[in-house]
Amino acid sequence: MITDEQQCYGPKLDRLLQIREIDSLGALVPPIFPIAPLPTAETGGLAQADDPVSAYAALLAQVSPRLPEAVEEVCGPAPWIVRSAGIEDLADHINAGGYESLICLEPENLMQRVAAVALSGSTEHARRQWALSGRSERSASIACFVQPLLKIDVADDIGLDHSPYLDAEVLDRIEAVCAVLMKRFDFTAIDCEWGLETELGFVSITTVMPLDQRLMNVAHTIGFGFACAQNTGSRATTLALRPASTALRLWRGRHLRETPVRRLHLLQARPATPEVAFRDREALTDDCYEALARHYEVVEAALLILGDECFGQTLVAPDLASAWRRYLALDGSEQAAVAVVIVDEGSAEEHAGIMFRQQKITCIRTNTQRVPAGAHCAAFDRGSCILGGSAMLRSIKTEVRRELVLPDDCSLIFTDEALTRTGELTQECNDALSQLQRLPLAKEAKERLLARTEQPMPTLWMQRVDGAVGSPSLLAQIRRSQHSWRGEGLIARTEFAKAYERAVRMSQAESLRALPTLVALSSATRPLAESADLRLAMRLLDCEAAASWVPRNTLSRLLESAARQLAAQQADNAALVLESASLVGEECARLPLYEMDEVVSYLNALAHVFEGGLSPASRLSIHSLGLPIPSAVLLALRALDCPAVLAPIERFRHAVASSKGIASAGEAVERLSQQLNDAYARLCDALGKADLKNVAEQIRGSLIETYDASLKALLARAVEGGDAESYKRYLSMMRQWIALLSAGPLSNRDDIVLRRFQLWLRQWSDEETPTSFEIEDRNWRSEFDSIVSAGEAAPRYENPHVLHNLLHQWSLAGMSLDTRQLPERVRALERFCSTFSSRSTKVLRFERELLEIQIPMGTHKASYVFTPLHITVEWTEPPDCPGDEIARILAFEIFLDRLRSWMFPRLTARRERVLGTWTLFIRLGVPASRGWHIEDFTAFVAATRFLFDASYDFSYVENDSVSGFAERFGGADWESIVTTFVRYRAAMDDRAQYVALHALPMSSAVGAIAQSPVVRGLILRCLRGGVDYGLALIDGYAHWLESHQEVCGRWRDRYEYLRQASLFLAATWPREVLAWLTHQEGFHVGHDLISACLFKRSELSDELRRIMAAGDSMRSGMPALIARHAPEIAVKGWGPTTLAMQLAGTGARFRRAKHFLVAHFAASIDPIELGSLLQGMDTVPWGCTAAAERAIETQILTGRATCRFDLQRGIDWTALSVIPTGDASEDAQAGPAPIPM
Repeated sequence: MITDEQQCYGPKLDRLLQIREIDSLGALVPPIFPIAPLPTAETGGLAQADDPVSAYAALLAQVSPRLPEAVEEVCGPAPWIVRSAGIEDLADHINAGGYESLICLEPENLMQRVAAVALSGSTEHARRQWALSGRSERSASIACFVQPLLKIDVADDIGLDHSPYLDAEVLDRIEAVCAVLMKRFDFTAIDCEWGLETELGFVSITTVMPLDQRLMNVAHTIGFGFACAQNTGSRATTLALRPASTALRLWRGRHLRETPVRRLHLLQARPATPEVAFRDREALTDDCYEALARHYEVVEAALLILGDECFGQTLVAPDLASAWRRYLALDGSEQAAVAVVIVDEGSAEEHAGIMFRQQKITCIRTNTQRVPAGAHCAAFDRGSCILGGSAMLRSIKTEVRRELVLPDDCSLIFTDEALTRTGELTQECNDALSQLQRLPLAKEAKERLLARTEQPMPTLWMQRVDGAVGSPSLLAQIRRSQHSWRGEGLIARTEFAKAYERAVRMSQAESLRALPTLVALSSATRPLAESADLRLAMRLLDCEAAASWVPRNTLSRLLESAARQLAAQQADNAALVLESASLVGEECARLPLYEMDEVVSYLNALAHVFEGGLSPASRLSIHSLGLPIPSAVLLALRALDCPAVLAPIERFRHAVASSKGIASAGEAVERLSQQLNDAYARLCDALGKADLKNVAEQIRGSLIETYDASLKALLARAVEGGDAESYKRYLSMMRQWIALLSAGPLSNRDDIVLRRFQLWLRQWSDEETPTSFEIEDRNWRSEFDSIVSAGEAAPRYENPHVLHNLLHQWSLAGMSLDTRQLPERVRALERFCSTFSSRSTKVLRFERELLEIQIPMGTHKASYVFTPLHITVEWTEPPDCPGDEIARILAFEIFLDRLRSWMFPRLTARRERVLGTWTLFIRLGVPASRGWHIEDFTAFVAATRFLFDASYDFSYVENDSVSGFAERFGGADWESIVTTFVRYRAAMDDRAQYVALHALPMSSAVGAIAQSPVVRGLILRCLRGGVDYGLALIDGYAHWLESHQEVCGRWRDRYEYLRQASLFLAATWPREVLAWLTHQEGFHVGHDLISACLFKRSELSDELRRIMAAGDSMRSGMPALIARHAPEIAVKGWGPTTLAMQLAGTGARFRRAKHFLVAHFAASIDPIELGSLLQGMDTVPWGCTAAAERAIETQILTGRATCRFDLQRGIDWTALSVIPTGDASEDAQAGPAPIPM
């Protein structure tokens, strides 16, 4: 019931005025000067004014010209705060944060500030928030009130991750006041806001408390600074929580600061929405949780608010206030679809938390940098957030659990003596631990709570009034106790806790004795070691241990930089400097991509950076970009010389944080995309001036992935949910993507095409959503050329998904990351991945915890993504492949299931149809007992590349063709066969010259094994019969084929049997087969096939070179086979000049060898001989050197049209304007090629 007075002033102000009248509580509320809204008749025309706020202020000045003086009489001199008193804080509609509150620094600004607050209900934000209550829109001016502005400064050494720790007496006093107010206003639960004057500056508190504490938790959110507890933003806050029906007080924070309180101010009292602490909730079954965790990305997360659901579509933002603004910008159907809000920072008791609780939406806190851009759905359970798409949601299975709802990252805090004189826990500690054990929590939640309570954690510190910093855990308090080493009942269970114990021992004894190396290095060690900050002690011990691999000079420089920070009262920064050795070591150990000398060089550079004066805060800003350690260190070094680069870095960092989860940003999609583009453009410009174009390209690769994944998420929402708004945003975001891609230099062709794409996107924006988003197999080069050729008549594609796909292909092709600047192991892994790829295999993304290497295999890119937890790769069928013709994927699933048993225990595969395209997601988890080794990476690549490379021409095959395969594919024999094929794939090397994969027997191995019982039987007979049996079989098939020249179905079948037998023998007994070949007097098709399989094995190159050198003719015998299949070895054996003379006039039989000679040695071959080699060749490679290219051009200028290609990539037929005939088709022949005898 709203009284007349409340109608004028609003319930918020009315309650504060009533509290001021209570003798025992009145002094808690600062003085109040109420200001009624101007009459509607006077303000009726404001909506049409150009500046309604200024117009209202002018009217107010006319009505109350002495308002500033009147306010000063009540509230004292400015500064003041002008607060709203609208229709808010009702029992059924809280409307927290719905209106403005503004600081007024000078009396002359008062009218304008009052006007802005009075009209703040007319803003779009306020109208949308008001509409959530189901009430009609209100645009009238509201009442407001003025209070003195409390001193809101905080101490200089308060960091962003610092938050207050208050004495129990303060919280008890706050709760006692809340209890009185609940009875006074007849509330079942109350939400109070407080301002505290403390020795560390202003502290803000929001308290949510029930009348019946048996049913609901009591929660205090506490933060440093003005309104921090009501709008946390990026600043950390403390949560002090009393679980229902207990006397416990749990705490959450990262760096708690003991904060003595001088005075308490009550700023707000409103009814709170009762939230029962004991809830029935849907939880994932054990089997479902384990299955999802194997197939999808999992990140640690902490519960802020438990809503109606924990599974569904997500909304991702940097903080809870930003998330609420995004939520309000969604339309009704989009709001209804949001189930889980994911943020970096936030509190359930802040304004946005109150509103999300009112909407019954689950909110969780995690590191949003770990949330994949395209993951638009989540399942939160057991302190983890599983991220994926709608297919993941369809596989969820749940069960009902009744439990106490608590945040996941709370713990008891121990600040007093924990042991008795006899070394036993005090009665108070025992009682608290006993209550903790009895809490009705899920098993995993209780284990986490107990662990955080008992064990020191790297994410929880306490700084005391005297400046001492340590862990507030029970074990830490025991070790601090004067009876510390008597309390042996509790032991350190984690590596961090054990390291903490060592630091405590060092601080309690002669601290320098534990640091002999550091003491000898630098006098700076002493002040660091004598600090009462145990973080520094732990870092010093790390540095002492690192002396085994870190150069002494580097350690000395780090010590001196840290000592300077400590002397400047910046202990946090000193800890950051000292952790450099462990940071570099740990970051380089996450992925096995660094040699030790590289690791040392990075740390040495970081020491130089700190010595040169770069602040730890700037280093953290650079670190936040997610760059790999070599790039981050290089950027930090450049920042010393070019400090102007730091501002664009910070701007870009904020833009990236704001754009997290951009697919769920509603109408802000275009604005956030533009903001990201602008920030990247400025950063790119700054990096270019600092000679860091390769770093800019690394960031560009990450942005391309962000755009592509976000567009996929938007399109999935549009297609699966029929969401027209998501479709419009999909088009809008694609326009911004094109704007990003257009920022650099473009060819005339690309500029024309991108302008055409923008035109088509604008056209689609004015039309209905297409009925289908399926696409065909298209290549970007040929499509771009066709668009340019057609000009204005270029036909628009059937739907914008085609543009999305072509843009992705084109953007990846344009990536130009200079791998020469990358670690050697990254370059080696790229080389290993690159065999048998005719298109550009390249490093697409290299980040702190991710390496992505692209291997083009069709319309969609196939990329290996290496992270500390998983290696993943995707296989996609052609976009228009129907569901009953995916035999290849079904065969892959069977192969992968066997590989799980035989080679990779943590391998998983998941099949989905993504926007009409059948996709297989393959993932290998890190070994449970250790981290990755580089050999793990190469083994997985070899196994999966064998599957991919050996499945050529296996698309559009009916599923029935592999029926029964699974039952006949298993056992020790097949384990031996498959692992042999994988080792064979790893040994193949075509770096010297690209060999068209489809020309090799390996290309059809998977399809033949999966579909043909004859092939399976043949391979098993060869395995059991041995090499001699297999060689005899090859002779038999070869002679039959040569005696039956007519190509028919039976002939093709037997030719395939011969191919697979040749492959198996070359894979299983390479040296025996090579020895057999050297003793043959005449050669048939079987020998040629075996040579094709055998001569690309890297371990046979030396032996082949010896055979080549001993030969006397290049046109027959083994030398002819070597020249035909391994020309790089033939050149080493005979030299380019002699080989050129031998091959002149041989026609197409030695085309590959001629290509190799021409590309590498055209400049050194006699021009006449070079002309003979080029005679009749329609395809000619580019010269590998400028001199070679000049020699080639001289020969072909007077000849007929010739197609050019890169020797190491082969002929990309999609890029040729003229398709040659004749010798160019040799590799594509269905039957055996001519054999030189």
